[in-house]
Amino acid sequence: MTRFRWGLLALLATLASGLPVPGSVWAEGGTLLYALDSNPRTLDPAKSDISTANIVIWHLTESLVAADADGTIRPALATAWTVSDDGRTWTFRLREGVRFHDGTPFDAGAVRFNFLRQMAPAPPGPGKTLPYLYGEFLEILDRVEALDARTVRLVLKHPYGPLLNTMANNYGPMAFVSPAAYRQEGEAYGKRPVGTGPFKFERWVEKQEIVLGANRDYWAGPPRLERVTFVIVPDAGERVRQLLDGGLHVITDFGPHDVERIMAAAAVEFLPVARPRIEYLGISNHLKPYTDPRVRRAVAHAINVDRTVLYLTRGTAIPAHGPMPPGLTGYDSAARQAPYDPARARALLAEAGLPQGFRTSLMTYAFIPGRLELGRAIQADLEKVGIQVDFIPARNWDEVYAVLERDTPLLFTDGWTADFMDPDNVLFTLFYSRSPSNYTKYRSPEVDALLLRARKSTREAERAATYQEIQRRVVAEAPSVFLSHPYVLAAHAKSIRGLALNMLKRPVDRLWAVELSR
Repeated sequence: MTRFRWGLLALLATLASGLPVPGSVWAEGGTLLYALDSNPRTLDPAKSDISTANIVIWHLTESLVAADADGTIRPALATAWTVSDDGRTWTFRLREGVRFHDGTPFDAGAVRFNFLRQMAPAPPGPGKTLPYLYGEFLEILDRVEALDARTVRLVLKHPYGPLLNTMANNYGPMAFVSPAAYRQEGEAYGKRPVGTGPFKFERWVEKQEIVLGANRDYWAGPPRLERVTFVIVPDAGERVRQLLDGGLHVITDFGPHDVERIMAAAAVEFLPVARPRIEYLGISNHLKPYTDPRVRRAVAHAINVDRTVLYLTRGTAIPAHGPMPPGLTGYDSAARQAPYDPARARALLAEAGLPQGFRTSLMTYAFIPGRLELGRAIQADLEKVGIQVDFIPARNWDEVYAVLERDTPLLFTDGWTADFMDPDNVLFTLFYSRSPSNYTKYRSPEVDALLLRARKSTREAERAATYQEIQRRVVAEAPSVFLSHPYVLAAHAKSIRGLALNMLKRPVDRLWAVELSR
C-alpha cells in the first residue's frame, strides 16, 4: 500500500515515541478507556455513516477478509476464496466454529441474510443508510448464493476490482450481524448490536459511554482486555486533558495546537496516522447562484488555500489542489483547481451578473477540531470579494444533516477518507450523481460515464488514465474547493501496548492483543 510520507510530522512522531513507563507489568484484564468525539445515532452497520459509530462497530463485527496495517489482505471469517476469470463470480470458504455473541452460528445463511437485508429498499423513518456500500456497492451485486453451510458465492453484475479491500474495511453488508438478533430487534437493533468480534455489547448510556466486554468464545481466542469503554467526550480540549490526567487511554481527533503539549508529556505517546483524505469546502451546485460554474470558480479563486491550511494545521496537513489524495492510482498533480486570485474572483462574479457579490450561508462542524477556525478563515477571504457569509456552527451530526437537507444555497466544510487505497472510493463517492455522499449535488453525465468505466475496468493503466481525466473535469467545473490532506492525530497512554491504528484510525486487530499495565 502506498502511504503519504510527510517528513516533518513523521520525524516528530518518531521523536515523541518512547518506551513504556518504567516498571510496567503487563497482564490480562482491565478496562481500556477509548474516547469518542460524539454520541453515535446507531450501531447498525447498515445505517451508520459516521466514524464514531463505525469505531465501535469495528470491535463488534467482522467481515470475510481483513487487512494488515500495510493493507495486505488476509483471511478473517473466510479462510479462502477464488474469483472467476471474468472477475464477476467470487466464492468464499467460511471459517468453521464461529458463533455470534448470542450463540447462533455464523454460516453461509447468515452471510446471505446480511447482504439481502441491505439490498432490499430502505424502510421509511429516521436513520441514514451507509452511503458508500449501501447505495453503490450493492447496486453492482447480482445475487448471493449459499452453496452449503460453509460456502458463499457472490455474483457481480460486472467486475469490481476493489472488492476485497472494500470487504476488509467492515462496512455495511460486509459487517455481519446476527440474523436472529436482527429479526428479534428489528429497527431497534442498532441499540443492542450482536456480531462475531472480539468484544461484545454490554450497555450504552446515551451521550456518556458505550461499554463492550471481552468475547471469551472468540474464534481466535479471548482478547487480553476484559472490557473496552468508549467514553463520549465531544470537546477536543477535554479529551486531551483527560488523557494527560490519566482519565483516558486513547484519544483521536484533537487540534494541531495540542500536538506539542502531548509530545511533551512523559506518560503519553503521540501517534499520527497517514491517511488518504481530502478536506473540502462543499458548494450546493444545484441551487442558484452556484448553478453557474463561474460563481463556483469565483469562490475557489477567493480562498487562499495554501496560507489557510499551513497556518491553521501547523504542519499536520498539506494543501490540496485537486479532488484526490496523493498516493492513489491515477493521482494527477497537474489537475489543479483555480488558484488564489481575488481580482479574478471579483471579475467572475461580475460576469455572472453579481458585480456586488451576494449573501450565502457557510456551515462548519464546530465539534471537529480546527473546523471553526477554518470556517472563519474562509469567511474572511470570501467577504474580501463581496461574498457576505452567514456562519452556521453545527454542534453535532444531526445538525449537519438537518442543514444539508435545507433547500438553500450553502457552503460547508467537509471531508472524505478513502475506505481503501483505490480512487473509486474517493471520486465515485463524492462526484457520482447518484452517490448518497455527493452532498454538493454535483451532476455531470460525462463524469458519471467515466466513473462507471473506471470501476468496471480490470486494466490498471486504463483505470489510471480515466481517473486523471475525471480529476481534470472536476477541477474545471469546481463543484467544491479542495483544501487539505490531513493526518489523523491520535495519542495514547504509555500504560497500554500493542495498539496500532489503520488509516481509518481503527485498531488493526480490534484491540484483541492490546494490554494494560498494572
